[in-house]
Amino acid sequence: MDKGALLSKYPFNPIIRGSYFKCYREYTKLRRYKKRHFKQQVLDQLDQLRDHDPKKYWKLINSLKERKNDNTLDSAKPEEWHEYFSELNKPSNLHSNRIHEIRSEVEKLEKVKQFCELDFRISNTEIANSVRKLKNGKASGLDGIPAEMLKAGKYLSKNLEIRRSSNIINAN
Repeated sequence: MDKGALLSKYPFNPIIRGSYFKCYREYTKLRRYKKRHFKQQVLDQLDQLRDHDPKKYWKLINSLKERKNDNTLDSAKPEEWHEYFSELNKPSNLHSNRIHEIRSEVEKLEKVKQFCELDFRISNTEIANSVRKLKNGKASGLDGIPAEMLKAGKYLSKNLEIRRSSNIINAN
């Protein structure tokens, strides 16, 4: 049984984990060494062939060069791409009647005026109750005013709070 299979079977065994990761480190070192060694070998060979045998030099260069895959026979034609992607997101005819029904229903519902609590003005009692419920020592909100300041000035600034709250709601 290989070390990877053992590790997956017993993932918390420290001896198996240590053995696996030791082998993995050795493998990684060896792989890096082999890669460096191969590159150095190719460079040495290129240096040697450049002056002595230019034909083999260019043959080696061409074998190392990444090949371009310009084979257009296997790739899709632009017309096929256009046709495929233009048809991709179109609804099928089977559902077109249902889509039309849903759209008309949504339009009807948008025209109907509905009752909403947020349509009313904010009253002084709502603000007073909300300020009273605030906890001291907590972080301030986006306006930067701590709860203690709001509680201390609740009698002085009721009208200001009503205007500020209304402005915030109307802005959204």
